[in-house]
Amino acid sequence: MDNKKTSMENKISEASDTIYYGEYEKLIVNILTVKKPSPPILAIDTTNNVVTVTNAIVDSPVKKTSSNWKGTLLLDGYIDNTVTYRTASNTSSNTISGNINFLSTRIYFQIRPTVLSPTQFSKKSNVEVISAYVESEKKDLIEQNALPENYPAWAITYNKLSQKILVKVQIKITSTK
Repeated sequence: MDNKKTSMENKISEASDTIYYGEYEKLIVNILTVKKPSPPILAIDTTNNVVTVTNAIVDSPVKKTSSNWKGTLLLDGYIDNTVTYRTASNTSSNTISGNINFLSTRIYFQIRPTVLSPTQFSKKSNVEVISAYVESEKKDLIEQNALPENYPAWAITYNKLSQKILVKVQIKITSTK
């Protein structure tokens, strides 16, 4: 684990108003489909993901267990996902020309983690989002098209993009003021 990250986690956990610090992940599987009149995908250039958490609350009654307080959080949000890709429209021997296009979509998610804290908290406690981001992403082109006549054998285009996106959300619970 990164020393800077550990140091930051310790600072957050030890802050006087922090009852609990947690980090949660959600794996999101998304299929983007290219529909006409947009041309199919030749190759992916870039992806841009912006994560926004719209709701962060203590969602269940908090109960005392043997040595901890236990409750459930509700973290709602979305990813604004933009994929920039190359297309193929003209070819000559071993050269392809085309355009740069993009696909944008909003992907909604929800995380419902259980919290165990030695310090008492309640439904009225504040849940603060420290950070929310895409930690990693895997992209696979699927649904291959037939190769048009006179196109080089390597100029394969696809109609769909499968994405596996790992979202990470860091929160802290503080007492109500």
